[in-house]
Amino acid sequence: MTNNLPEFSVINKTDNDLSLQLSFGKDYIFFKGHYPTFPLLPGMIQTHLAIEFAKQELNINDAFTGARSIKFAQPIRPESTIELNLKYDSEKKILQFKYLADEDSFYSKGVLTFQ
Repeated sequence: MTNNLPEFSVINKTDNDLSLQLSFGKDYIFFKGHYPTFPLLPGMIQTHLAIEFAKQELNINDAFTGARSIKFAQPIRPESTIELNLKYDSEKKILQFKYLADEDSFYSKGVLTFQ
């Protein structure tokens, strides 16, 4: 799946926090077939991308064990450029993620657990 990451640039990065700008082009692989007349990025892919970016950019080597408090508020559509914020608590082994639409609204957010 790592080869299927969208175009991205790092906005801010510390040991446990990461902000990225993601660009989802109209031909991004995960828009295909979901849905033909109203393509959107599936929620499962949004959570998976959060995990992949945390592993790649924050060097998290813990195993993913589950998700909680997941909320999908708006669809992520083709030709979108959005911000993804990740915050990892290494003691509790939880990753908070939020896909931001702007300062006041979000596409999705949640908490992912690791072991």
